[in-house]
Order: sequence, then C-alpha cells, then structure tokens
Amino acid sequence: MGRIGVYILLCSNGRYYTGSTDNLDRRFGPT
Repeated sequence: MGRIGVYILLCSNGRYYTGSTDNLDRRFGPT
C-alpha cells in the first residue's frame, strides 16, 4: 500500500501529482 500512500500525497500537493503522474500512471496502468 506504499504506492497508494504516495499517490494520495502527490494528489494533495497537486504540483507534485502533475510531475509524477507519468510514473504513477505507468505503475497503476492506463486510467
């Protein structure tokens, strides 16, 4: 669940989410 925690954290920040969205998207898969 570590990935999930990071995902939520980035989502809250917003700016970080946009930058790491590529990495998360590849790990989680196509939305």
